[in-house]
Amino acid sequence: MSVSNAAAVVSGSSSSTIANTFTATSANTLYTATDALAAGTYTITCVSTTTAYVDFYNGNTLIGSAVTTSGSTTYNLATAATRINYWTSTGSNIVVSIALSGINFPATAPTGTVDILTTNGTYNTTGVLYTVAIGGGASGYAGGLNGNNTVGGPGGAGGGVAAGILVSNSPITYTIGNGGTSVSGGSISAGNPGNATTFSNLTANGGSGQNSFGNGSGGTLNSSGGAGGNGNSGGGGGGGNVGNYGYSFVVGNSGGNYGMGGSGARNSGNAVSSGAGGSGAVFVLRGV
Repeated sequence: MSVSNAAAVVSGSSSSTIANTFTATSANTLYTATDALAAGTYTITCVSTTTAYVDFYNGNTLIGSAVTTSGSTTYNLATAATRINYWTSTGSNIVVSIALSGINFPATAPTGTVDILTTNGTYNTTGVLYTVAIGGGASGYAGGLNGNNTVGGPGGAGGGVAAGILVSNSPITYTIGNGGTSVSGGSISAGNPGNATTFSNLTANGGSGQNSFGNGSGGTLNSSGGAGGNGNSGGGGGGGNVGNYGYSFVVGNSGGNYGMGGSGARNSGNAVSSGAGGSGAVFVLRGV
């Protein structure tokens, strides 16, 4: 095999690049490219009529190798790479694509710019996006339960939380889940559920309204509404504080309010309405 010292990078050379492409001008010739690749899952593709070989290096240390079959393969790069060696078995001017398709979400995210999305819309920034979505919280129970006006109703459950690292090549249309609307006082009825927040393939379910005394269940990874007590004004709302889940770039921004469940109320003859659920949100960390 002959060796070429010329890097063959066609596009991209940073750790936030979505897809890098490289050209093997001749078969059985080793090419080297200095290209920073973050640890993660990569899809490697080329034409199906040849086989591409890719070696990943961190400095001078070989940290992994991948070989395509019928034009593609998926490879999990456990450690960040600083350069690659690659070659093909046949053909000329073969383009080899190495595309980032996923990264495990860390408890401590890198430093970058945080966008907080609170209304429906389209997110136009592309690249690697550390994302946390929060569903809308449910409203609280209004009035005493089972006709007992001396018992406070439970609070609504907080919205669910969904998190992941997305690799975006194009704008993302997203939906922010509204919180459950307040229940009129004197109605003695369960709270209204919150709505789901969606961002790409992430869905954070809305919290559920409670219809029995005690704590109720809500969406995934959220807290339940607090229980009402005898003679009390009702249980507090649940959830809302995504800082409990270790997503460091959200902790300093959320204030524990997004997706919060509404408070319960006790019908003491004053027709007190329950608290409404808090609207959801999406946190996006970009530019890492």
